[in-house]
Amino acid sequence: MLDKGFTVWPSAWNMPEAALNLLERSYRQTKELKAEERMPGMLVTG
Repeated sequence: MLDKGFTVWPSAWNMPEAALNLLERSYRQTKELKAEERMPGMLVTG
């Protein structure tokens, strides 16, 4: 969705290792697309 211009909030729930992997991949993608301002953080639910 970043590549379409949307602001995104990656979200995770129950698996900390998977959440960290998602966050790392998401930040890497924002840098590749020069879209850091469109990913303000990560949403974590419990």
